[in-house]
Amino acid sequence: TAICFLTNYLYIPFGELFSVSFMPTVCFVSSFFLNPFLALLVGGISDTLGCFAKGYAPNVYILLASSLWGLIMGICYRIKWDKPAIKIILGASIGFVVCSLLLNSYGLYGYTSKGIPFWKYMLTRAPVQLLNLAVNVFLTILLERALRKRNILR
Repeated sequence: TAICFLTNYLYIPFGELFSVSFMPTVCFVSSFFLNPFLALLVGGISDTLGCFAKGYAPNVYILLASSLWGLIMGICYRIKWDKPAIKIILGASIGFVVCSLLLNSYGLYGYTSKGIPFWKYMLTRAPVQLLNLAVNVFLTILLERALRKRNILR
């Protein structure tokens, strides 16, 4: 949870429109070690603490999205299949639709939409969010392989 909290502040900006956040990677990796419900708490608690540290109340939809990253990955990672990278991609893809496209977009919609329809707002966010997801999936696969190679994960 502490590492996830810190990743709220660690991101790489690429101009004004895009930045890479590493919070999903931490939520994903926590789900490898914890059961899915504890991984849900990692994302939820770290998001809540991050909001309070920045001086504002948590947004329910973004809090739910942050929580669900670990739960979804934790469930997918436990599928009995000998292809960890595919399980990571599956969990991240489901998480992308549920957490990024739907919940985060809805949570931000009222603040930043400027009156456009929700589906249009969601689709304008999709390319940037997909790029962020691709970076996090790549890092997660690398970390999972390194942990497995060192027999930290089985």
